[in-house]
Amino acid sequence: MKKLVILSSVLFALALACDKGGSGGAGGSGGAASGSAAASTAAPDCEKVVEKIATLNPPDMRGDAEKKLWRSMCAEMKPAQRTCVLGAKAMDDMKACMK
Repeated sequence: MKKLVILSSVLFALALACDKGGSGGAGGSGGAASGSAAASTAAPDCEKVVEKIATLNPPDMRGDAEKKLWRSMCAEMKPAQRTCVLGAKAMDDMKACMK
């Protein structure tokens, strides 16, 4: 459990860092490039992302507290990160989505 809490905290921090780093000058040009992709595909719903994250965790680590944390993490994710998480087959794949 301690390992999951640490991992969830790290993923949340990475998501926040990516969001804040992308909101600068690079974020504007990246947003334009991803804007055309977003026009054809909407960002995945956070509930789907939360359920996917839950499947990547042990059953005893899928409680309401974890889901609340994952929802807040998802809200900070970019659409491409959400899509990446949905395609993750393992925890390491999900961690790679946050880079």
